[in-house]
Amino acid sequence: MGADGRHVWEDVYMNPTQEHSTIRPATSPLREAREAAGISQAILGRWAEVDPATIYNLERGKVALPRLDTARAIARALGRTPDELFPETRS
Repeated sequence: MGADGRHVWEDVYMNPTQEHSTIRPATSPLREAREAAGISQAILGRWAEVDPATIYNLERGKVALPRLDTARAIARALGRTPDELFPETRS
């Protein structure tokens, strides 16, 4: 267990473009943008017409990359670009 009480494996996910595990940041750019907007996952889901569970999974790295239409919808709802919210999608 880490110093913050979470299991180390909670911060690790498999990146489908790599053969090894990658440590994801403690806070995702998506979560930072959503919290800066002062809205919940449920509200963001409603605005973007995306299931709130998708927002949850993206913020926690359970889904590495969203579909392009999903990334665009979420970014539009937050007034951001997909590259700002999902930097791992950049080539």
